[in-house]
Amino acid sequence: MNTFSALRHSLAAACLGAALLSGPAAAAPAPYSDQQLRTLYEEAAAVGALSYTFLMFATRDEDIIQDAHRRLLSAGPGTSLKNLPGARSNSLMVFVLPAPLREQLNQLIEGGRSAPFQLPDGGWAIVELESVDTSKSMPTFEQLKARLPGFVAVGALPTPDDLRNDPVLVQRTLLNKVDSAKSFDKLPPGMDVDQPLSSGYLLLQQALIRDDAALVAGLLKRRTKANLCPMRACPLQLALQSPTHATEYVKQLLDAGVQPDQVPAPDADTALTIAALAGNADVVKLLLDKGADINGGKGPRVPLTVAIHRGYGDVVQLLLDKGADPLFRKPVKTPGMSGSSISAMSIALQNGKPEGALLRTAVMKKFSSQPQHQWDGWLEQDGERLPMTDGTLHLKRKPFTLFLRMPADSQMRLASCTSTRIFDEIRTNDLGAAVYQLDKPGLEPRDGSARWLLVSSDINPAAKGKRPPATQTWQWSGLRQDFNRRDKTPQGDVFVREIDAFMMAAGSGEYARVAIEESKLPEVNIVIGSALDYDSSAGDFVNAHHIKLVFDR
Repeated sequence: MNTFSALRHSLAAACLGAALLSGPAAAAPAPYSDQQLRTLYEEAAAVGALSYTFLMFATRDEDIIQDAHRRLLSAGPGTSLKNLPGARSNSLMVFVLPAPLREQLNQLIEGGRSAPFQLPDGGWAIVELESVDTSKSMPTFEQLKARLPGFVAVGALPTPDDLRNDPVLVQRTLLNKVDSAKSFDKLPPGMDVDQPLSSGYLLLQQALIRDDAALVAGLLKRRTKANLCPMRACPLQLALQSPTHATEYVKQLLDAGVQPDQVPAPDADTALTIAALAGNADVVKLLLDKGADINGGKGPRVPLTVAIHRGYGDVVQLLLDKGADPLFRKPVKTPGMSGSSISAMSIALQNGKPEGALLRTAVMKKFSSQPQHQWDGWLEQDGERLPMTDGTLHLKRKPFTLFLRMPADSQMRLASCTSTRIFDEIRTNDLGAAVYQLDKPGLEPRDGSARWLLVSSDINPAAKGKRPPATQTWQWSGLRQDFNRRDKTPQGDVFVREIDAFMMAAGSGEYARVAIEESKLPEVNIVIGSALDYDSSAGDFVNAHHIKLVFDR
């Protein structure tokens, strides 16, 4: 039998396909009594009315299917069954699918692909789930009555005798009918409440989906296995869907021993990420107190980043108090793309989020004490040494030398401007201000030959964040030598920058080099510190000094 024939052969026996509900009732004789048919209909209804659209590659030859699977795996992420000649697309309700096929689809997320599995008639298949439609309602008994025997014939439904006599199926039928805490209490003592329902869900999952707080409490009291996640649905994620009981459910589940980072798939969002996305500070605290991964595990999103994006200040503060890193990024997993996701700090800078000040405080607390951001320095002019600390330094209108003692592989950043507004902007944590949108000009030769200081004209108040002060980032390493020289001293290496001119940066973006002796500037305001990059267009100063150079001597 060729590709896809195995599935077509199985489904044809049940008269399935597009005409399932739209065509006239089949005239095939019913081998079951009306009561048995009603039993089958109850089972079909318990399986559910979800509609799956899926791709399927099927054959009777196991070697062919295994070879196809190997080729798909070797092709890498993003490869689809669409790449295999003979794969067909189908759209069917789950209760009409042969049980092995239904079980495979039940475990897939959209875009997910199964490993090879065996069909009821002995054929082999691989399926890929394209979409799930939850809008369809269950057909009536009269609509399905004539077709129910066909569903049994292809293995989509058990026989009425099995439903009546098989101990496992008898228990499953009892569980299917539990719709309240009252009906749950009537179950036989010692019954396995963790047996999957006909729908594939567990009773706990179904209770959470129905938002039945009494039934959830009863199941947890009976010590149901709350760490199980069949049907791509974990209890924690389902709990967070409740509009009224989310915090109550999460607390109960955590107290029952549920893992705080419980996920239905390794790359799914954790409950902490979902709670941060919803702004549920109470749940965020519960999960953090139980040791949830503060970065959201292997999921695509970071809790702090989504909280900043949504503007949930209380959630942001909770995450920062627990040590969340505002600069943390995750690798981008989109097929065909590389790089990292955007950090919480980058979002705060780009979107002017008021919570950005909280992030910057956390960043400075984290990085200011680290060795790579420790530095000191001074200025010299005519042999006089001037300490580089916050305040005013009085200079002659002539060249001066800047000395910096810093780790050899670190960077230093200096922003200089004719306006003192750069001091106010950095002191007030105004992350939307120009000083954080750091211009990175490519004018300076990185070989130690340049001897000028880049200075911008006054910041235009009407162009906040759009017209940054001129910025230089200096580094000494094997690849970059942005200092004139490196002096060795008993206290360690000192990097020397000899300044003899200003490179004036006008608002138009033009630059003009002016010797210090010829400059008319009365003063230059600088912020200097260890460099910290937030992203490709913005950064900050760690352990910064704010210095006013006044040329009045």
